[in-house]
Amino acid sequence: MSLAHLPHGTFQEFERRHLSQLSELDVRRLIAFPEVWEAMLVTMYEHLLLKLVHRRFYSLEEKFRVIAEWNKEYGLGFRRDHFCDARYQAERITWPTENPFLDAVVVPYLPEKDGVPGYIRTFLFLWQRAREQQDRSWQWNPAYDGELTSKRIRLLEGIEHRPGLRVELIDLGANWDKDSSIAPESVRSSDTSPHAGVLAAAAEDPDWIRQMDGVNVPHVWVPGYELNVPDDGLWQRVSRLSLGDARKLRLNADPPTHCFKGWAVPQFAG
Repeated sequence: MSLAHLPHGTFQEFERRHLSQLSELDVRRLIAFPEVWEAMLVTMYEHLLLKLVHRRFYSLEEKFRVIAEWNKEYGLGFRRDHFCDARYQAERITWPTENPFLDAVVVPYLPEKDGVPGYIRTFLFLWQRAREQQDRSWQWNPAYDGELTSKRIRLLEGIEHRPGLRVELIDLGANWDKDSSIAPESVRSSDTSPHAGVLAAAAEDPDWIRQMDGVNVPHVWVPGYELNVPDDGLWQRVSRLSLGDARKLRLNADPPTHCFKGWAVPQFAG
């Protein structure tokens, strides 16, 4: 994540709280001995609140903190009762488990505003947050560039967009066959297929994205979305997320009948 994406005042607050405790000699030592800085980072991530589940997912407590920060910075409009309801949901799930790809995410489903449907606002917001967590990102412009409207993107038939703050358990390794491949069309449904939750995972768990290689950690389809790419026929593509060349987060789209080795089709769990 580039420091340019930090909210206004965040770096100044970090500097006030922490850098002020270092002397000029301390800073020179950190530059001269980078292994000391690396050891500091290791200690930070071993802290209870920042310790990664299966070395890739942040705790729900940390995710609630991040959502609260976004809520304040971007004026999302979630109230105290929204957070209380979501925390109640979190108390009723079993997570983490032994499944190394089962993730619990806090998903901000935004309402309609200024004529933009809520599900599109949610898509755009979470994709932008996900991009900010990585050094490089790319999107397939024929599908995602310009004004994204209900004529270009929709939810899979049967999925209802309900504004609010919800906790979702998503198996990000579901339908992943290392020896062959599985097409989204054969496994997705309105009951089992997440949409915004996968983008929320990309935004809240950037280490998961950085580990994607299609061998040990699968790339993922986002099966709850359908796209009508201009000049490509009606609703013939599904969003998919991957880590590509030069460690670049990629948002692409392909027909749901396509199969790619090293790809999972995420599903809700529980």
